[in-house]
Amino acid sequence: MGKNLKRRIAVIFIGAGVAAAVILLLDGLLSSTAKMVSAQSEQHIITKMAEFLKGYGYECEEMPDEVCDYTVPTEFDGVMTIYNDLQKSQGFDLEKYKGKTVRRFSFKIKNYPDTNEEVFANLLFLDGEIIGGDVCTRALDGFMEGFDRSKGQSGIMKKAMAQVG
Repeated sequence: MGKNLKRRIAVIFIGAGVAAAVILLLDGLLSSTAKMVSAQSEQHIITKMAEFLKGYGYECEEMPDEVCDYTVPTEFDGVMTIYNDLQKSQGFDLEKYKGKTVRRFSFKIKNYPDTNEEVFANLLFLDGEIIGGDVCTRALDGFMEGFDRSKGQSGIMKKAMAQVG
């Protein structure tokens, strides 16, 4: 092999190595930036939800107790129909989200009156909007109601479930 051919091969290998290093570096930077933007977006969502709950007089923990994805059923059984009736009483309707995966944020309420049980606000979120939710305890004999206690929704789900039997 001639000197020029060896030199060209060496330049090609060095160039390929530099290109690979640049690609890996950019991938790492883009991934870190995406994670940072995602974390900022999630913090914005959490702040928005805390403000929403504050509008109903609730004080909640700064961070959600639980965050999970939930797929709204494509067909509503009796329980889901009753739950959606609760949503409709609050100006929401989960019918239009059938089959969609939404994110549920559960916040511990710090100032819920007249109970010694832990009370949580569950907010359903999709595409930048709160699309539904409830206030409840996690006890088997607990309650679930809408956000606005002044509408007399206290225990609405418990009463409805008793009717379903």
